[in-house]
Amino acid sequence: MSKILVVDDSMVIRKMIQKSLETNGHEVTQAENGQEGFDRFNEGEFDLLITDINMPIMNGFELVEKVRISNHSKRTLPIVVVSTEFSDNLKLKGKNLGVNAWVVKPTNDDDLNQVVSALIKRAS
Repeated sequence: MSKILVVDDSMVIRKMIQKSLETNGHEVTQAENGQEGFDRFNEGEFDLLITDINMPIMNGFELVEKVRISNHSKRTLPIVVVSTEFSDNLKLKGKNLGVNAWVVKPTNDDDLNQVVSALIKRAS
């Protein structure tokens, strides 16, 4: 069972992603903004991070950057952006920061789970 951190300011989106991932045997921890997500990242051991981009307090790009430069042993964990944003410029920015995959909202459960499974498998 993989442990996944889901960071999104929308409770509805977090719950939808959680339900989809738990149905496929993953354990999910939620956070509602980038700062809370970074705090959770530092408190636990996760196999994958899913984050939105547009959030209050700390956005998803800031979260990804902090995770990648942290001294935490899991700073190389796979990161998936799930966002309504999908311009090539934003995807390139994400890639340059260390994002491994980009999924556009609204997500399709099968597509999201395929991405998650592939990244977790590749990381192990």
